[in-house]
Amino acid sequence: MRYYPFRHGRHNYVLVDTPGFDDSTMSNDDITKTLVEWLESSYRRGQRLNGIVYIHDITKTRMQGSAYHNIKMFRNLCGDGALGNVILATSFWDLVEPSFGERRERELVDSKDFWAHMVAKGSRVVRLTSCRSDCLKLLEQIAGNSKCDLLVQQELVTENRAIEDTTVGRQIYCVIKFSLVVFIL
Repeated sequence: MRYYPFRHGRHNYVLVDTPGFDDSTMSNDDITKTLVEWLESSYRRGQRLNGIVYIHDITKTRMQGSAYHNIKMFRNLCGDGALGNVILATSFWDLVEPSFGERRERELVDSKDFWAHMVAKGSRVVRLTSCRSDCLKLLEQIAGNSKCDLLVQQELVTENRAIEDTTVGRQIYCVIKFSLVVFIL
């Protein structure tokens, strides 16, 4: 993960760039574990989030089988209480016909397997452009949000759970245990 602190207007920001799911040498579970460790340590230092931007490439013509697993993991990481601070952003609009992009965006928003639950709980859908001023406006909107506690932060710090006993941890370790059972048989 990389951290990019900078100041814009009246606010100090720290952008945390995580490896993308399905496009890294790390497994999705390892990416999630790394992110969870960072979220726990920042929460223990008293740093709370104003928002999270989940970026989806709108050029993807169909959702891979792992995409459902990844979005479920993301929801379990955040918890329903923090979904009002989540931005569901689509990128690469300049690479698709507008009608195609709009159709894909509608599929994501309407599907109960992908974004419908999050949108119903207050997540906003935006289209990212490569225009710096548009991105800065999005950050300013996020800065105006109330601080939020992610479910995984509450479970790890407030409830003093081990990672494997958190909602997202059970999803990670359930897959691992299932794989081991299948291998043993």
